[in-house]
Amino acid sequence: MRRLLAALAIAVGFSLLSVPAAQASHPRAQIVVSPRNTYPGQLVLVSGSCLRTGALARIEIDRHHFATTVTRSRGHFSFVKRLPTTLQAKAHLMYLFCNGRFRALGGFRVWPRSHASFAVAPTNPHQGDTIRLQGSGCLPSTIVYFRIDTHRLIGQTVARTNWFFRGTAGIPSAIAVGTHRVSAQCRQTGRTAGARNITVQDDYPGLEASVGGMRVDRSTVVAGRTIAFSARSCKSGVTDASLDDTRVQLAAPDRRGGIFRAKATIPSGTPTGVHQLLTRCDGTVAGAATVQVVASDVAASGATASLPERRSNIVPGVSLALALIVTGALVLTGISRRRAANQPTTHP
Repeated sequence: MRRLLAALAIAVGFSLLSVPAAQASHPRAQIVVSPRNTYPGQLVLVSGSCLRTGALARIEIDRHHFATTVTRSRGHFSFVKRLPTTLQAKAHLMYLFCNGRFRALGGFRVWPRSHASFAVAPTNPHQGDTIRLQGSGCLPSTIVYFRIDTHRLIGQTVARTNWFFRGTAGIPSAIAVGTHRVSAQCRQTGRTAGARNITVQDDYPGLEASVGGMRVDRSTVVAGRTIAFSARSCKSGVTDASLDDTRVQLAAPDRRGGIFRAKATIPSGTPTGVHQLLTRCDGTVAGAATVQVVASDVAASGATASLPERRSNIVPGVSLALALIVTGALVLTGISRRRAANQPTTHP
């Protein structure tokens, strides 16, 4: 009797195990998870179908209740829901029960958050630079906001059909130098799809080498002439310059990447000596550099003195070249005479 009961129990067990496999193969019953590669707490799109319209669809993950919905036309259903944050990083199974009966089986994989595909390049940009961002986790065809320091919007893009997004963002020219948090946010749900720290560097290289972060192409200039300079740009793009307390005329202004470049004309009546060239933004000094104004004859003499003496350099060179030519000619003449003397004499 015991053997008979044991045999019946085994048979019932095998029959119960075989039911899900047989029902899962039903051509109209199915369940699909998108995307298949996910992260704990990520929003996923669950879609599928039961056998009839208005059926009660119960979805389980690893035999734990996940969601319940009612099928629409032709027994189809779809919804978006966040995966449990407690899901382990491994492969998981999703079960579909229609009106209490098992109908289909699907699968997806969960990766640890540390392996998320959100990336930023470069991670050490300068003020005013453009960075590239990419990641996944936002619903297809929805807007993805790129932010810095949580709230400041610096760019946006649109998520693709596979939930992947890629775009560019601009680092503000006036942002403080140092570490900042860059993130991507899904517009529809408000969820942060990824975040990473970047280190913003100063937009002007070598600030320590000049007073106030200003550079000039030369430190000595004649009154009435122009010099080129570069300095920090104003937020509004309006910059003025002065020599001491006298405003100077600017030419060819150019503002790119948080740097203002222009040429400044030194007033013709400026006395010789050391002066300070300043740039201002809304009355506040943005850069400073020291220039020396000299007389035109001093500049000319200095320029002449800096050139090499042509006579001392050219004449010796010409003399040496002529000597080599003459020597070479004499050597060739001697060789020709020797060859002529050594040739045999032929008689007719």
